[in-house]
Amino acid sequence: MGPSGLPIILFRKDMVQLVERILLTGMLSFESGKTYVANQLAQKFSREGLNVEYFKPISGHNFWYRYEHSKRCVDQGKLVSKDATRVRATINSSVPVEIANPVHRLFVPMIVQKPGEILHNTLALAGWDSIFALQRFSTIEKEGVSNVYLVADSIINQKQLIINTEEIQSLIGDNKIIPVKNMEQVQAFEREYFESTVQTAFQRIERGQDVVLIESFNDSIWPWEGLASVDQVFVIGPGQMFRYHPEKFRKAAFLMHRDPSPIRSVILNRISDLMKPVERIQLHGGTGLTENDMRKIVEDVK
Repeated sequence: MGPSGLPIILFRKDMVQLVERILLTGMLSFESGKTYVANQLAQKFSREGLNVEYFKPISGHNFWYRYEHSKRCVDQGKLVSKDATRVRATINSSVPVEIANPVHRLFVPMIVQKPGEILHNTLALAGWDSIFALQRFSTIEKEGVSNVYLVADSIINQKQLIINTEEIQSLIGDNKIIPVKNMEQVQAFEREYFESTVQTAFQRIERGQDVVLIESFNDSIWPWEGLASVDQVFVIGPGQMFRYHPEKFRKAAFLMHRDPSPIRSVILNRISDLMKPVERIQLHGGTGLTENDMRKIVEDVK
């Protein structure tokens, strides 16, 4: 009995499912190499006999700049992440891809009549070549996956984008649609549903796993508020990656967080002066991590 008179319960490690969470984020706003490293680690953990899953809470792609992937999405009737598709092919996951990547955006260029034409649009991300068209929110249910799509229906119906209505319909299918006319409406929906959507998906992803690789969005350092902790943190860039103390990394993210922006708005540059990396690991062109470096990461799990 314990000092309070209650029985003392001893837990052995094999009595509780302990999932190792490894967070991968980028040094750059794009093309940092996170997915390449995630793919390497996924293969390594699988070879070591560990159950591994991959999770990318939010992602997006441009219909034109990633056209081959966009075409596959249209043909398969699924708007999904290229990164999630690539890594999950390595681990042969049985969890629906929409749950491994529960929130995904599609951007599409506008049709212009001449170069340099100024087009004012409330759904523009960074100019006429990146107009918000669709965003999928996915949750797991007993009967399968439930999808909700935010759809820029007016600009699509007016045929102002280089995507036709048949392609849009193939991506949406028979799922629920919520029309949006500006990014303020998109952000309002995200504020209400993003955290619950991601957290629910993550709980399903973790089930029965030894390791979950969490890939953050671009150089965002903490992907969602409900992620209470991680066990390892790596910041990845061309030719190198850095290991950080996970709890200090989390605290730095929340220290720099400013409402009403989501936690994922805190990027690496905003915390880089607050803490030093624990370790620098060199990446090699064409091969990425060495076998020795991967073995060290696996040993931290085991």
